[in-house]
Amino acid sequence: MNVKTPLEDQFTLKMTAWDRDLLKSNDLICGWELDISKLVENAKLTNMPQHLNKKYYEGIIKDGMKNADGEDPLTFVTSDKEGTPDSTIILKTRSTTFPDHKKDIFLYMDLRVVPKEYAE
Repeated sequence: MNVKTPLEDQFTLKMTAWDRDLLKSNDLICGWELDISKLVENAKLTNMPQHLNKKYYEGIIKDGMKNADGEDPLTFVTSDKEGTPDSTIILKTRSTTFPDHKKDIFLYMDLRVVPKEYAE
């Protein structure tokens, strides 16, 4: 599959989590949006993969990112049991479909942007 990036300045990675129902429609549980413009821009400029790790986040993009409550939107795991420290990102949210559910929802991910030439 060939995926083309849009020609806009803003690159937003949109992720959603859904439940799976057998007898009725699936429900959206929650979603995340992450601005990856700097990663895409740096991958294009250097023609090298860019890895969103803790050092990259704190040195390049942290200042431009804040949640609505003023907190940092990204945190990183701290133990090998959760993932790779300083590389595995934790995104946290609550259900948008079921606001009465008080449990936090976590997404653990490793994010890399790779130029087409490098991927091939």
